[in-house]
Formats: sequence, C-alpha cells, structure tokens
Amino acid sequence: RDTEDDEGNPVGQTPFVFAVELIARTTGALMAGDIPAVAGVKVSGLEADGVSAFNVLSQACAQTGWEFWVSDGKLNLAQEMGQDRTSSVLLRAGTNVTVKVLSTGDDELVNIVTAYGPGSGINRLVTVRRHEESIARYGPHPGRQEFPEASTLDDLIQAADGYLAEHAAPIPAYQVEVHYPYGTEPDFGCGDYVRVADPRSGIITRSRIAEEQRSYSTSGLKTTLYLG
Repeated sequence: RDTEDDEGNPVGQTPFVFAVELIARTTGALMAGDIPAVAGVKVSGLEADGVSAFNVLSQACAQTGWEFWVSDGKLNLAQEMGQDRTSSVLLRAGTNVTVKVLSTGDDELVNIVTAYGPGSGINRLVTVRRHEESIARYGPHPGRQEFPEASTLDDLIQAADGYLAEHAAPIPAYQVEVHYPYGTEPDFGCGDYVRVADPRSGIITRSRIAEEQRSYSTSGLKTTLYLG
C-alpha cells in the first residue's frame, strides 16, 4: 500500500500473484496441459508491479529451485527438467565427442558444512557435518547452508548429509562437440543427465546438459553441448 490520501494515510491494495495471473499475462496461443489445483510449493515476496509474467516466474523458480522452459511454444514448469540418461548415453572423448573445454574448478566444493535450521537466536538448530572421504582427497572446504524445512535435529542432519553428498566433489564442466553417424544419434536434450568419459584425464562423470546448440550443414548435424 504505497499511495497516501490527503491526510497521509496509506491506501490502496498490495496485489497477490497467483498462477492464473501468470497465464493471463502471457500473450499468444496457450496449449492445454496438466495444471494441478495445488502444487505443494509456496513462494513469497515476489515483485509483480510492472514486470512481465516471465519475470515473476523467474523469481518464483529462483526461490523454490524449480525450473521452467519453453518448447514448441509451450511453457513447461517442473521441479527439474530433463531425464536421467546415464544408462543409455555415454559421451567419450575420442569416440563420439571432441572435448573443447574441460574445467574441474572447486568453487562449489563443500565437504564441511555448518547447517542451520529455521528461526534465529540461541535456540536455532545448528550442526556441523563432515564428509571425511572428500576431506582426505581434496582438503577441507568449509561452507554454511540454511535448511528452513528441517524442524528437528535429525531432519537437519539428514538434509546436511544430502547436501554434502552433492557438493563433496568438484563438478567438471565441459563443452563438447558430439559426433554420431546420421540416424544413430541418441535421444538427449537440455536438462538430461549423461555420462562423460575423458580417457586422457581418467575422469568419468555424471554431468547435466545445461545448453545445447544444433546446426545443420552439408556434412550433417553438428551438436555442441555445454555440460555441468
């Protein structure tokens, strides 16, 4: 309520944004799809004044960790896009891919996490969890993380251990060019998880396709993938 009357009192109404408004604000043809009555995910503090539907959707996804994408004119929203194709897609340097860039930076490596539960002050839940195998291999990499959904110490320990399992090793990032004979290219796309093998470094890792570029020429299809 930002508008004031003649006496200086705030008047007006702060708008609430619902999913139906996101659809209503989106121009163009809409395709029917599955829209559940309740998604089970709550967001708050969205800035909806004078911004586009995509801006509001971006804020909501950034807050919840969900993802959205547009394919064939259709807006998709999911907890995570893509599929796990590690059992069917192996990208191997020297066989079906050319590795253009390889990065094994440890910027997001955390193997000692100070985990905080909801709330604040002296009664706030807190625990320190360690990933000993990662510490022995890479040295100590401390970090802190909040888990507002952890209502008990056991929940907090479980959430912290899950976080360490995902962050206790460097995540390699690749740019690769994929080479498959015409008609034999496996089905993969943005968001999918695949296996990448680099015989030179001995690294075999599960990596996610973050960006995909496809171009056609007289010699066939050229696919460039950005992974990690």
